Amino acid sequence: MTRRAADTPRPSRPEGVTRRTFLHGTAWGIPAISAVTVTPAFAASGDDLLITQVPDETVACHRTTGPVVARLAASQKAGQLVQFSLPAGWTWTTGSGGYLTDAQGYATVPAGDIIVGDRSASLTATAAGLTATAGMVVTSTGSFVASPLDAPPSQANSTVERVAMCVEGAVISRANGELWSYESYYGPWKQVGTGASTGPGQLAYAWSARKALWIKNGALQFGTSAAGLPSGANSDFVRVEASDSIAVAVNSTGDLWGWSQNGGWSLLATGVLTGTNQIACLSGQVRTVRLWIADGVLTSDSGAEAIGTDNSGFVRVVATSGYAYRNGTYRGGAVCAVRSNGDIWFWVGNQGWTQLGTGAMTDAGQSAVYVGSSDYGVFWIKNGVLYRNQLVADMPSASNSSFVRVAAKDGGGIGIRDNGEVWTYNGSFSKDSHLAATGISQSTTYGSGAPNVIVPASC
Repeated sequence: MTRRAADTPRPSRPEGVTRRTFLHGTAWGIPAISAVTVTPAFAASGDDLLITQVPDETVACHRTTGPVVARLAASQKAGQLVQFSLPAGWTWTTGSGGYLTDAQGYATVPAGDIIVGDRSASLTATAAGLTATAGMVVTSTGSFVASPLDAPPSQANSTVERVAMCVEGAVISRANGELWSYESYYGPWKQVGTGASTGPGQLAYAWSARKALWIKNGALQFGTSAAGLPSGANSDFVRVEASDSIAVAVNSTGDLWGWSQNGGWSLLATGVLTGTNQIACLSGQVRTVRLWIADGVLTSDSGAEAIGTDNSGFVRVVATSGYAYRNGTYRGGAVCAVRSNGDIWFWVGNQGWTQLGTGAMTDAGQSAVYVGSSDYGVFWIKNGVLYRNQLVADMPSASNSSFVRVAAKDGGGIGIRDNGEVWTYNGSFSKDSHLAATGISQSTTYGSGAPNVIVPASC
């Protein structure tokens, strides 16, 4: 945890989350990571209570893996009681949530003292007549609803945490590290391995190779064995992405390795950003390239992308193949890129780069791109409102608000609201019958736009 000073914890939030979403994001009907709030007594007395640290992410129904810290700034700091209150469905492993401040005014809930519920929620701290709240991000687990693919076998289809698809192949990882894959032309679901990392952006499927791309103890895996990198290079990997015939993987120091069907593995770049949705693969009739962000510049195998007059400040990039509809019009694939100021740009083969709008949410999982037989575009979120390309999405018989995730592959896409509602797009929007987990890499779409989502299970 980076600190402002030796004794001042920095408020924690999920990987890649910007201040914009830190203050305004929502999940499951309450702020996923909300601004810390205080009672009017704060302004009047000069005393304050702040929740300064929460775990980045906790798997549903499990113990927290990091501390919760509150700071009471008062004339008498040491030995003050701070009472933490949990949302419904959350429990204490010991005690009832009362913790004393230390000499600097910090009250710490140690890692493991809280068992979280099945979805994100806010906890509250009270002390000396003051109140503070902060959101806790929970990664839900549950069953994987595959459409129109065959459902995973019962022994694999519980506590599913992440999913990735490419064309007609799919791969899922469970909270226990089991990895299962499916390929519609080559047989049923099968277990690929164990010990998989289950964080966001740590799972992909390379269609041409018929292999899952994944991480185990920091080492890059391709299918059932380690990837063919030079000796000593296969360590500390944190993110992967794949498409039809290419793939990329980045390690914790920003070394980016690329795979192609004809050329194998090679080092592409250094100094690359390592967060979710900061590397991408574009496979299409017009271009087949890997893309990445380094020092805010969006770069591909061909060099820096020609985006307007200023290729700088980019924080997210996503891409899709143009092959899902092999007889379709738009076979060049498509790319979406978002700058830190909320500018959102779109590339499609027959148009080049075009700016769609401003004010886009800049976190991972809040922009997605699709290419169909007669339609293409970008789904993105602005202040909870779902957009398709340059227009607000036309949601029949529903309020367009509280969207927290979008996902798309190939021919269509989905938007997920903070209460888990799934809205699909394949030429028009419609409400799906399922509720979905709202985490990153917990939903995707089939080539027709059919939703493939993880349905959260109760604890």
